[in-house]
Amino acid sequence: MLTLIVLLLYTGAVVFDLLPLKKRPKKQNILYCVLLSVSFGVLFVFSLGTEMPSASEPIRSFVQTLFNIE
Repeated sequence: MLTLIVLLLYTGAVVFDLLPLKKRPKKQNILYCVLLSVSFGVLFVFSLGTEMPSASEPIRSFVQTLFNIE
């Protein structure tokens, strides 16, 4: 059921947002489409029940390395 809701909401967003894209600059359109695709992919995988790996551990490791924290 959640997957169907995700599909319907993103379909509506694409229909209503992509219609006026001809009025915007090309770079902005490309960025919009890439971000929309990434967010759809993440939300769709989440709606299927797949657990996404957490990014907190690599970020913590990077910050500790950057500031020499042990």
